[in-house]
Amino acid sequence: MNKKELRNDSHIPAYLEKARAVFCVLQARRAAG
Repeated sequence: MNKKELRNDSHIPAYLEKARAVFCVLQARRAAG
């Protein structure tokens, strides 16, 4: 719970972090094939 609270206080919202992770995966797939 503490980690989530800290993340919410961060300048990067959770949904942006999630979108960034998805983007990274897509980029990796692109590079791979």
